[in-house]
Amino acid sequence: MGHNIGGFRVMWRVDDHVGDAEVLDVHTASRLIANEILCIREKVLNLCDIAVIIGKYENLRDTLIRSLNCSPELMQEGITCCDAEENISEHHEKRFVVDTIRRTKGLEYKVVILYNPPYRQSIEDNCHQLLYVGMSRAICHLIVITTEEGKLVLQSDAGAC
Repeated sequence: MGHNIGGFRVMWRVDDHVGDAEVLDVHTASRLIANEILCIREKVLNLCDIAVIIGKYENLRDTLIRSLNCSPELMQEGITCCDAEENISEHHEKRFVVDTIRRTKGLEYKVVILYNPPYRQSIEDNCHQLLYVGMSRAICHLIVITTEEGKLVLQSDAGAC
C-alpha cells in the first residue's frame, strides 16, 4: 500500500484496585483518564482531538466532567473538558470531550478513551451496537478503560454481550 500503517492502535487499561467490579467508580475513572490525557497530550496537537466516551448515562457524564475539571493534574496544565455539544459551539484547543456513546454517534476523534464500555447485554440496550459506535469513533488511537472482567470478556473469542 505504500506505507507502514496497519490500522489504529488499541490499548487496554485496568486498575488493579478495581478488581472484578462491574462498574468502575468515578474517582478511579477520573484518575485513570487524567493520566491518559497527560500522556497523550504530547502526541496530539489539539486536546479537542480527544474524546472520552462513556456508556449511556448522562448523569455519570456530568459527574465525570466535574471530577475531571477539578483534577489537580489537569488544572495545573490548564486542561479542561466539556460535552460534545459544547465543544462544537465553543471550540477550544486545550479542552477535550467527555460524552455518552449515543451523543457521539456520527462524530470522530483522533483519540478515543472508551470508559467502561458495555460488555453484558441488558434488556434496554443493544450491546453490540453501543460497542460498535463507541469504538468506531476513533480514527487513530483507542484506549479502553474497564474492569479486569470487562477486558477478558471483550478480548475473548466469543466477545461481548
